[in-house]
Order: sequence, then C-alpha cells, then structure tokens
Amino acid sequence: MGLPPEARKFSPHVTLARLHKPMVDKLSGFLAAQAQFRADPLPVEGFSLIASFQTKAGSVYEEQADYPLLY
Repeated sequence: MGLPPEARKFSPHVTLARLHKPMVDKLSGFLAAQAQFRADPLPVEGFSLIASFQTKAGSVYEEQADYPLLY
C-alpha cells in the first residue's frame, strides 16, 4: 500500500476474555473442570477487525473493518 511498516511491536491475537482482578484459585479450578468442553461447529459468515485502546477508565473498542466470508 506504499506505507512504511510501523516500528512498534505487533502481536496479532484473539482475545476470548479479559478479567479484572481474577481470583486465580477459582479460575484455575473452572478451567480444569471445563478442559474437555467441545462445541458443535458454528457457521461463520464474516468477522470484524476491532482495535482496543487502554484508557484509565478501561478498554475502548473501535470497529475498524468488516470482512464477509463468501462461500
């Protein structure tokens, strides 16, 4: 696209949950109990790219783009 790459480190990832002050002992037990959980396939018709910005009041999320998946 003709833009120089950003110098800052980028780690693409998917956030499934964000916990504020989790109770680690309870969380560990829950995760261990749910380790065998399996869900049926879920049809996905598209996805969105979301940016998150950390503020003193908490995270702010901003949708950047939508990507429909064509079959």
